Amino acid sequence: NKKKIPRSLWIQRENYADTLLKFAMDMCQGQIDTGDLYGFEHPRHATSWKKPMVQEISSKKPTYLANFDMCRFNLKTKVEKRPTKKATTLMTNMPRLHVALDGCLCQGREVHQPLHSSEGGMTRCRWASMYTDEFCDAVLAVLAANS
Repeated sequence: NKKKIPRSLWIQRENYADTLLKFAMDMCQGQIDTGDLYGFEHPRHATSWKKPMVQEISSKKPTYLANFDMCRFNLKTKVEKRPTKKATTLMTNMPRLHVALDGCLCQGREVHQPLHSSEGGMTRCRWASMYTDEFCDAVLAVLAANS
């Protein structure tokens, strides 16, 4: 998309994204400071993982990075209901959450729909940004066991 929009708009959007990312990292740091739990999820190949503010939080101990694919949690396209992979990483200080999610990678048994393009009046990327019930259930099961 960077090549398809004016540079000034790209910079404006990037600055806004950085503001949201800083807020998320501040929230993670606040949880760390009070001895509480946190989780931060982003697409695995997002540039945010290379930003110093994210790397600073990820260097804190204990911090775990769980790599998984959302197709393992029943992510499907909105209309056609075809599986889509969405490689994802979750940064957390919860060892049980790390164990539950890390390594849940695509088995390659089905053809997956790429996230580019739209269907049902929404881009597939935007649709894929919403959590599936199966993913929420997996996270909630860990949180319930943690309390």
